Amino acid sequence: MKNNEFNYTKAMEQVKTIIKEIEENDMDVDKMVEKIEEAASLLKECRSKLVKTDENVQKILDDIDS
Repeated sequence: MKNNEFNYTKAMEQVKTIIKEIEENDMDVDKMVEKIEEAASLLKECRSKLVKTDENVQKILDDIDS
């Protein structure tokens, strides 16, 4: 998923779906690891998006104060 195409809400929905699949399905360890890695990657992207958003908001607030 490219950064300019990244959608936080959709990524979080995917993470929730992955968690539900893991909880409800009796999957083998290899498949579970695959799903966990996918969720971790999505969460990393979400965190990055939140950090960038926070930085942008802070910059806007700093500009208002100047």
